[in-house]
Amino acid sequence: MSGGRIADYRSAIRAAVRGGWQGVFDTSASITAAISDAVTRHLRIAFYEGAKAEGIAPNELDEEELLWISNRIVTEVVRVPAFARAVYDGRKDGENPVKLGALFDRAELWVLQWQRIYAKGQELAGGNYKAIWRYGATKYHCADCSRVVGRVYRIKTWDKYGWIPGSRALACGGWRCDCRRVKTDQPVTPGRPPSIMGRA
Repeated sequence: MSGGRIADYRSAIRAAVRGGWQGVFDTSASITAAISDAVTRHLRIAFYEGAKAEGIAPNELDEEELLWISNRIVTEVVRVPAFARAVYDGRKDGENPVKLGALFDRAELWVLQWQRIYAKGQELAGGNYKAIWRYGATKYHCADCSRVVGRVYRIKTWDKYGWIPGSRALACGGWRCDCRRVKTDQPVTPGRPPSIMGRA
């Protein structure tokens, strides 16, 4: 899967470079726009693919992960104008033409970012896996655990809202809790976890 995606990214970058070199994009700004579009679209795909390898769908990414990829894309895009200027200055009908292959070699440095972004998406998603709340072996279950059994959230979401098996904050007081959060590939439950009611 990733090999095909990388090939798509390489093709998109090369198409923008070729268009600039041949004069299809007749200004440095238009070359910048074409390359930036390819970078933005394909690096986001790379991140999504990395997360999906850990069972996390794009709509299940959390704010921290979405912010990371947005910031990384900005970092890459701000470097585009300098490269676009080199493509424009080296266009085949310009005053100082360069070989298209030389520009493709430079473009390959951009393509190499795909695998790195993929790996980061996989890393972030793997450390924040999806977990389902399961009952333990106790005969009776408290009002809190009964409200979330079967629900699925990312592990950091469970923690953020205090849903930790054995927690004293639970209605059972924790010491009678045998529930577990089990890693799963089921989809995340829409919305946020409910508030813990606690002991009466």
